[in-house]
Amino acid sequence: MNEVAKSFLETYARGGEVDGGWLFAKALQQAQLDYSDKSLWRLDQLLKAIRERGKPSREAIQETMAGRNFSSLLSYYMIEVVRRRTGAEIDWRDRNSALAEMPKGAQLPDTPTARLIALAPAQGAALMPLIWVEAQVLGNGTLRDAEDFVANLIAMLEQNGPVAWAAGMYSLGRLASYQMMMAADGGSVRPMMLSSTAPYTWEILMAGFPGEDIDAALSHGANRLESNPNSAIWQLLSYDGMMDINGVSHDSVMVILETYGQSPLRLKMAFPYRPAKDGHPFVILKPRLLNANVENEPISKLGSSLERGIQSVKWVFGTTWDELLEDEDQLGGAPGDLQKEQAIGKLRSAYELAQKRFNPQILASVSAPTPPWMDKRDALNEILRQQSLLLQEGKIVWGALIQANKLLFSPGRDDCPALLVYSADPYFDSRPQELRQIGHSIFSLKDTIPDHPELEEVAQLVSDKMDRSMNFRLPHVLSNREIRAAAFMVFRKHIPTGVLTAGTFPILIHPSTDAVMIVPCEFWPIELIVLWKEGKL
Repeated sequence: MNEVAKSFLETYARGGEVDGGWLFAKALQQAQLDYSDKSLWRLDQLLKAIRERGKPSREAIQETMAGRNFSSLLSYYMIEVVRRRTGAEIDWRDRNSALAEMPKGAQLPDTPTARLIALAPAQGAALMPLIWVEAQVLGNGTLRDAEDFVANLIAMLEQNGPVAWAAGMYSLGRLASYQMMMAADGGSVRPMMLSSTAPYTWEILMAGFPGEDIDAALSHGANRLESNPNSAIWQLLSYDGMMDINGVSHDSVMVILETYGQSPLRLKMAFPYRPAKDGHPFVILKPRLLNANVENEPISKLGSSLERGIQSVKWVFGTTWDELLEDEDQLGGAPGDLQKEQAIGKLRSAYELAQKRFNPQILASVSAPTPPWMDKRDALNEILRQQSLLLQEGKIVWGALIQANKLLFSPGRDDCPALLVYSADPYFDSRPQELRQIGHSIFSLKDTIPDHPELEEVAQLVSDKMDRSMNFRLPHVLSNREIRAAAFMVFRKHIPTGVLTAGTFPILIHPSTDAVMIVPCEFWPIELIVLWKEGKL
């Protein structure tokens, strides 16, 4: 549909009409929509006149060719204004093809205003300008002037940083994925450049002929990055390199990103891999940020753009990036703790055997009673109701504390509520402390109003002492892995010494309930109890 949008805008610019014509054609031409700031004011006046004098019907706008052409033209125009102001990459789609490009489970309304979708792949945004156009024309929704609407779209695109940053990171992922695809197929990683001026033309700086000077090719690419001869919004240079991981050198696709303008971003990333050799398969390791001219936090917000770029390249050699990705080596993650991995593995094995022997008497002995303070309407009752299910069929994963009732940190008799994070991702079997760090990050949001919109709900969760949310999915700004938060009960009989002296502990989860609970400590292996008592959890 990009060609359709281009045709509509070019036809209007030369004073013509597309097949079926424009509704309000004369008034449209008088508005002189030329992408200037004043044109947005003229558009407001046009829409106001149409709304108040023409009083068009919904049928005239949605069901006639001229009406659909009119609303389509204005939709294309508004998004083109946004594109010119920001440099954002926009891909026009109909509803079905948009859904096919969006993440699994994403939804779009099945309404006439969803027939045109403007996808911004770098930001993962689906813009629906027809909603605004029809509200302005029919007067049946929120009336918002054109400049305000454009500003809101730009704010949406810049939610995780400047548009050029997101576009650059998205394209960085595309270039890295293409180079990795070639390496996985046994090919060479040649120096290449990619630029916003020709986003789908990847320039190979070396043809692969004998005697070519790779240093000269890289020097040429570096000069291009610095001089930016074509006034690009962003440029990329990639080449084959090596990087050290824990004392071991790994082949790596190196990528340098430069964005230009008022807030330039300069960074270098390595995408290490292990070539197929001696019967071992080709393996992709997690990427590393080597250097950047800004802090890590704003760069981490661009992780989703990078991932979307990686996934946008459809590999043609019968495999995918994800299939070759080794889950052992996470960007910025701490090395695995074999002792903790072995401890939770031993607990799982022993507990699975115990579950087979459970009977009503055993369940009664390990189940916790309802605390006398708990009201029947308290959502925490779900934990008491699901104890038997969790004990008999639950799966064991690590949980990490966010916050707890202060009574739990001292000897006592009261069982009290708390808040934790957990993940079913096997990655955390050897890294429960990463969950603990995420718990610390969440606690730091207590009684604050975060600048990042995705963290607002998290701050509310940790600030409200009476919040009973369970199965709360944490945003990817906190981690690119699937992590959830849940209110739970600390039953003193289930923890060593009856006092909460550790920040991580094994918990039981089950897909049939949002409730979670700590695995009763009488089933813990001695290694796990020692870790608890020595303060190593």
